[in-house]
Amino acid sequence: MLKIHDMNNIASVDLNLLVAFDAILRERSITLAAQRIGLSQPAMSSAQTDLVVTVPRRLALAFAGYPNLRLFEPPIPIVPFEIKQHWHKRYHHDQANRWLRQLLAELFLE
Repeated sequence: MLKIHDMNNIASVDLNLLVAFDAILRERSITLAAQRIGLSQPAMSSAQTDLVVTVPRRLALAFAGYPNLRLFEPPIPIVPFEIKQHWHKRYHHDQANRWLRQLLAELFLE
């Protein structure tokens, strides 16, 4: 498995992961890529995590200065999503819960 700290050592790359990555890029779907190369969907999902991580731009930019880490735009469109908070009505006025909700809202607002 390729780790960030040994990206300059090509001998450490598991070439089987490249087969999985190629199938994902061709199919544009984890499920279809898994079927293409004869893996289960969970196995294909696991294989891709050794190669790539998709994170919000704000988080990626926070790590942009790390050595041996490269940032790329995703090869497929990423559909925007909303982060929502839900809580039981009995905690609506609870001070600790209100503090936590506010903190989370500040962290996730862009």
